[in-house]
Amino acid sequence: MNEEKMNDPNETAAIKEIPYGIADYERIRRENYYYVDKTPYLQTLKKAGRYLFFIRPRRFGKSLFLSLMEAYYDVYYKDRFEEFFKGTWIYDHLEKLTDAENFTSLLFYLGLLAIRGPEKDKLRLRIPNETVKSLYYRYIEEAYRETGIFDLDLDKYANLMTDMAYDGKWKPLLGLITGRMKQSMSLRDLITGEKSIQAFLNVYLGLSDLFIIHTEREMNKGYCDMVMEPFLARYEGIKYAYILEIKYITAGEGKKIDNGKIRQLRSAAQEQLENYSIDEKFKKTIEKTHLIKIHLIFSGHELIDMAEMI
Repeated sequence: MNEEKMNDPNETAAIKEIPYGIADYERIRRENYYYVDKTPYLQTLKKAGRYLFFIRPRRFGKSLFLSLMEAYYDVYYKDRFEEFFKGTWIYDHLEKLTDAENFTSLLFYLGLLAIRGPEKDKLRLRIPNETVKSLYYRYIEEAYRETGIFDLDLDKYANLMTDMAYDGKWKPLLGLITGRMKQSMSLRDLITGEKSIQAFLNVYLGLSDLFIIHTEREMNKGYCDMVMEPFLARYEGIKYAYILEIKYITAGEGKKIDNGKIRQLRSAAQEQLENYSIDEKFKKTIEKTHLIKIHLIFSGHELIDMAEMI
């Protein structure tokens, strides 16, 4: 072999270094180390099941593969996907989340949704616990702030929430919140159904710690859309608790709504609220506070009916 060619510095520079002892996928890609593409196993892992045990010996790449998974799945790296994965198998075979069904499957796979049980010909899903719920709603709150949707006079809000907790005056606060939904042009595209309304209300009602907000709480063999449980451990003087039932009609359908349709939805909501209100565990939780039962009916982003069940 030609000695001059062997010592060609340009040829030596083209050879990638081997990442001895480096288990950081980001660093390997950033510093252009030699890397054997393991991204096909992301798809294999996705289909393998929920409970996995890596039993490779030491130094066989377990930590590096976990770092790879972090770079692939963590939303923190979403803007660096091409930097991390261009030229890999997963980049060329990416299964894009183009519809709600695929996105729901991903949330289930990651443990952010759980199966509640069968309902007619479909499985009904639920958010598994209050910790995951709080993560969801903090994310939604941040999104609202970034888009300018989350814009509120907090002093006014605090006064109205106090009136709601201690005096039972719920209409001003709920009117303020639902009014924001109607006025915000940027919010209209986000309201796609009952769940998006529920999320919006949860974010606003959760600004105060006078109440502990529950969504889809199981009560008397049903699931209440929203429960405002008074935080009596901290505020002993609170006199009122609330349960809310939300009904939704698509915006297109809303143009054709007659009073009979509203009466039908109102009747169904009131029947559900009555059923939830007699839940024994919940009655013990709210102690001697007075329970107010409210239904809200929306057409698209607009509230069309709201009333207390007497």
